[in-house]
Amino acid sequence: MGLVAAVGILWIVSLNPLVGDGYDDARYVALSQAIAEGKGFCRPATPGCEPEIKFPVGYPLLLTPVWLIWPDFPQNVWGFKLVSVFGGLSAIGLSYVLLSKYGYLPNWEAILVAALTAFAPHLFVFATTAFSETAYAAFSILSLIALERYSRSTDDDWKARLLAVSSSVFAFYIRSVGIALGGAGVIYFALKKEYQKAWRFGTAFAIGVLPWLLRSTWLDVGQATYLDQLLLQQVEGSAQGHVGAGGLLIRVLQNTRAYVLAGLPGVILPSQVPLAHVNLPAEIQVGAPLPGIDVVLGILIVTAFVSHLLFRRRLLDFYLLGYLGICLLWPWEPLRLSVPLIPFLFYYLWAAGRTVALAVGRLWPGGKSYGRGIVVGLVVLWLTVNGFYQVRFAYHRHSDPFFGLGVAEQKRWQGLYDLFAWVESNVRPDEVLASKNDDRLYLYTGRHTTRDLTLEGIVRDGVDYVVHIPYRGVIVDTDLSWHFIQQMIEACPEAFEEVYTDPPTGIRVFEVKRERCGGT
Repeated sequence: MGLVAAVGILWIVSLNPLVGDGYDDARYVALSQAIAEGKGFCRPATPGCEPEIKFPVGYPLLLTPVWLIWPDFPQNVWGFKLVSVFGGLSAIGLSYVLLSKYGYLPNWEAILVAALTAFAPHLFVFATTAFSETAYAAFSILSLIALERYSRSTDDDWKARLLAVSSSVFAFYIRSVGIALGGAGVIYFALKKEYQKAWRFGTAFAIGVLPWLLRSTWLDVGQATYLDQLLLQQVEGSAQGHVGAGGLLIRVLQNTRAYVLAGLPGVILPSQVPLAHVNLPAEIQVGAPLPGIDVVLGILIVTAFVSHLLFRRRLLDFYLLGYLGICLLWPWEPLRLSVPLIPFLFYYLWAAGRTVALAVGRLWPGGKSYGRGIVVGLVVLWLTVNGFYQVRFAYHRHSDPFFGLGVAEQKRWQGLYDLFAWVESNVRPDEVLASKNDDRLYLYTGRHTTRDLTLEGIVRDGVDYVVHIPYRGVIVDTDLSWHFIQQMIEACPEAFEEVYTDPPTGIRVFEVKRERCGGT
């Protein structure tokens, strides 16, 4: 409890009032506002509050009480980030419960894994944002605990079954990848020949997730669902077309390499590989001391996972099999998707290290005590170094909310604040904007904003201003915003007049004359 409290204070001190840099965080906040205001599960940024079919409702529901208690934006950004703080702290505590109470690790080893998890740099980052990673981590671990408890109960223990089903379904409604929990539970019960539990849990889980699957399939509102994006060559470049069976196989092979060599080791020890630094401020990039350590860590983690899957066949092993199986199909960088797995990755790394230590002990009986001392020393060193970096970061962030963003990012936020002020002064409340930063523009200005940057969309949505905020992709290193805006201007130059520009940040605003391109 003392560790959790100390980490919680550290995270709270590190919070800042900024939201929207990662896009998804602004979408979650906007969706929760619509729920709080009784509009339903829709996108309030769009004219008419278009129904949401991509982002599940679970995390916006968790954010909704913040709007009800503290409706003033952006002052209430602190409240949204506190939800992530609580999710991260819950994940730490629940990971200890899962590992220690259900036969995965002895008590003291589970405490060490929980401590390593608490000071993981990427958990620090996502616990101080408004993203859904820590909330999903907490509910997925709660689901695994509930499933372990259900496996030890009688078939007719409806309370244990209800907790297992409800926690698994809600984890799915936070992140769709949570469907792996349902598959893992069914497989685990079936292999234990508990067919009644497998059938009851699987059926109830399927009934629970079916409404969302039907909604996202049947509603046609012009949004791409996760299933649609799965089949694209590139999420950030839909014009490249769709991928076939051969392309999916190549993607799986490429993603396997990225996860083994960067994602899985990088999320617990940011390494020499630049990919491991995605979303990670330079001020807390501790880094592996020598090149190649990340490769060793990745091999140890994967080896331990595969051996557990083949020989122990525990619930956690099947969950990771399903989770990583989905991730390997997904056209996205591995770091963010690996964050909810941090305690489990430390668990597998610890198991691999313990196996190596036992093997060395058999070959050199006198070296067992030395090996234990080296391992404990490395853990203490890791905790000390990361703790120092994170305490120093929190100290500076508390006095400077822009600390950790870098010069370019700080300049960008100043430009955004100037843009928000200009919009509030020059754009009427009933006029419509179009921008790739749609939810953030809506939250900070109150103006409806559509994301469709095509001439057809501009006319259809009655757009009055197009806003260009440089928007570089994570996978595609180009300005995705200008790519689409430039096409519209070239197709119908007489319809666009530049009325605002901020050269240092590249932010530009174009007034739209829709009637010059067939609009009204």
